[in-house]
Order: sequence, then structure tokens, then C-alpha cells
Amino acid sequence: MANEEVRKVIEFVNDVRIGMVTTQSQGRLVSRPLTVIEAKEDGDLWFFSTAESAVVREFEAQDLVNVSFSGNKEWVSISGRASVVRDVAKKKELWNPVVETFATEGPGSPDTVLLRIDSESAEY
Repeated sequence: MANEEVRKVIEFVNDVRIGMVTTQSQGRLVSRPLTVIEAKEDGDLWFFSTAESAVVREFEAQDLVNVSFSGNKEWVSISGRASVVRDVAKKKELWNPVVETFATEGPGSPDTVLLRIDSESAEY
């Protein structure tokens, strides 16, 4: 995508915030809503999760994922590679009060992880 198209997709994602993340689990596709913590110009999408969640197990088992966002008149579908990030410095960098509502132990806790999607393609 051209820079202007990338900018448009990132702005839309940062505006909508909640994406339906689709993973693979036991031979089937599973989707669940996750809130984007940060969408970057390089295509990285960042989410927080609990370490023992199903989405973490699915990211670790199969890294090909999709996340879709929908507004009143626009939508975007992003495919990419998923990873689980346990780096405390990165968790502290992206930490915010909303995350504290489900991750009360703070960014240093091993029970809280980041989910990263390295975007490879997008349609909108």
C-alpha cells in the first residue's frame, strides 16, 4: 500500500479501536473482540491480554491471523503474523489505565502479555 493508504488504515484502526481478531484453533477459525492499544505506521498492531488466555495459545500455535474493524460506512481487514511479547519495558511503554481494569498486577506481571500483529496486507 502507498503511504497515504497506510495512513488512512492506521487512522481508521486507531479511531475504531476494537477489532475482531481471527485465529486458528483445532482446525477451525475463531474470532474475538480485542481493543487495539496502538496501531503504528509500520503496520504493527498491539493488544494486551492475560498470559493464560486462549488467544495467547492460538498465537503461539499458529501465527497467521486476521483482524477486522468496522465503522458505520468503512471497514478494514488486516492479515499478518502474530506473536506474544513478554518484554516488561514494552509493556510499560504501552501501559494505560484501561489495561489496569483487567490486569491489576501491573505491566511487570508475567500474567500480562502483549499481542503483536505484524501486518502483511490490508483491504478496506
